[in-house]
Parts: sequence; C-alpha cells; structure tokens
Amino acid sequence: MEEIDFCWRLQRAGYQVAYTGKSEVYHVGGATLSRSNPRKTYLNFRNNLAMLARNLPLFSLLKILVWRGGLDMLAAFYFSLQGKGRDGWAVLRAYGSFYQHFRHWRKQNNAALGYLPSGYAWPQSLVFQHFLRKKKKFEELPLPPAFIRFPAIRVKL
Repeated sequence: MEEIDFCWRLQRAGYQVAYTGKSEVYHVGGATLSRSNPRKTYLNFRNNLAMLARNLPLFSLLKILVWRGGLDMLAAFYFSLQGKGRDGWAVLRAYGSFYQHFRHWRKQNNAALGYLPSGYAWPQSLVFQHFLRKKKKFEELPLPPAFIRFPAIRVKL
C-alpha cells in the first residue's frame, strides 16, 4: 500500500505520477511474511483502509466504507469457507484496528487542499473478476479501452 499511498499524496500535492517501461525496479514484495500468514492478511486490509482514510474526502470515504465493509465481510466469510478461519478473523481484526485508530488516519488527511488523484478508475468489479472469473493476475483482466490509451505524463520535479 505504501507505493499507492505515496503516489496518491504526490498527486494531491500537485505532482503527476508517470510510468516508464525503461526503468527496472526490484521489489521483494512483502518477503517478511509468507502469503499464507494471517498477519499479512490483517496488514493488507488494515493498511488499505488507512490509505483510504488518509487520502479521501470524508463523504467519499464514508460512501466507500459502506460498500467496502460489506465486501470485506464477504471476503472474511469466504476465507472461513475455504478453511482459512484465521484469515477471516484477520479481516475482522483489521476493521477493529482501523476504527480504533480512525482519528489518527484522518488527521493525516489533507484532502481539504482540493487535490484528488487523477487517472483512471477501474470501470469493472475486481471482486467479480477475482472470485467469479478466477482472474489472479492483472494481465489476465480484460483491459478497458481507457487503459490501452493511457496518456504520456511528465513528472514535475
């Protein structure tokens, strides 16, 4: 979540975020915890909620939390059905921690500056693609035309 949060804050501060296919980045990708570790599930859910609280205006955040909360409770239930009850419990604990520290996350929000992220919102349900269509990787998703015609953006340094 750190990369997304960082880019979001840069955009809100008036900078543009760009992509270049010529750069090489080596990312360990959360190597401190294995994918099957419920702590990783907890941190992924909690940190994503914190990122939203830090970057969205309050009204937008509240709307998203209603939908997101329902979907995440379905995910917790799904984990339990798969025999991953500790992951399901991790989702519930993530929400508990998020709401316990909600004021802290909101204090870090400067959405009042009027800067909101630019770019494209994904026009399809990723939940549907992942759980029902079994798409596990980004390159397996059907790309909408907006992603194919992504404009070149220069970074202001």
